[in-house]
Amino acid sequence: MQLSGFVEQFDAIGVNVVAISYDSHVKNKTFSDKQQLKFPLLSDHNNATIIGFNILNNDYKPGDRAFGIPHPGVVFLTPDDTIGLKRAVPSYRQRPEFAEILAAVKQYTQS
Repeated sequence: MQLSGFVEQFDAIGVNVVAISYDSHVKNKTFSDKQQLKFPLLSDHNNATIIGFNILNNDYKPGDRAFGIPHPGVVFLTPDDTIGLKRAVPSYRQRPEFAEILAAVKQYTQS
């Protein structure tokens, strides 16, 4: 997982990294252990967070096996709980570049 390579750099600027998945906490725990993730992987069981951040992939409708899957992306919350940065892409084959995300987040932490 590409994000794992950037966790220490985000930590260095005082930013906590957390990933959110629509999968169950059991699947997330298995995945996290297997991948040896260095950050929490949370389960958004009812999709409230994914929907709230407006990153729900609408290609899948309720009842579809993949309903609830988000567009791959990053949301950076500022200390006052506002969205400081949001990058979501339409396809899992394409991911935001974490070097770009890190540079953009640094602007918020150094201001």
